[in-house]
Amino acid sequence: MNVGHREVVTAVQREVLPYDRNYLRHADRLEPALRSLHETWSAVREGLGASGEALFRAREAAAMVAHGRWMYHAALQRTESRGMHKRADRPAQDPAQHHRLLTGGLDEVWSRPEAVQRHMVASGGRVA
Repeated sequence: MNVGHREVVTAVQREVLPYDRNYLRHADRLEPALRSLHETWSAVREGLGASGEALFRAREAAAMVAHGRWMYHAALQRTESRGMHKRADRPAQDPAQHHRLLTGGLDEVWSRPEAVQRHMVASGGRVA
């Protein structure tokens, strides 16, 4: 199955541009969007190809899919609202989640809390 970079970009934009998914987040909208991005990633892995100048566009499109998957995976892991991350289904802050999330992976996406450094804890969260 061949997929072109324009199709990939359109598929990513369909999932990440609507405000009801990306700004006012809710698990009921994030989960289907993430599933769709996983399907797009599978299509990219199976058949996104290009040559010459189009190779740059294909890599750019693949990076957009990867970023969208990381973004929504991490958003689902953070089950609170904090800063610009607004969860319509989780409007309150959770003091237990006062940490950054690291996310990555390509075929298997992962998210985990960043390890808190001892000097940060000792200084009340300020960089010493």
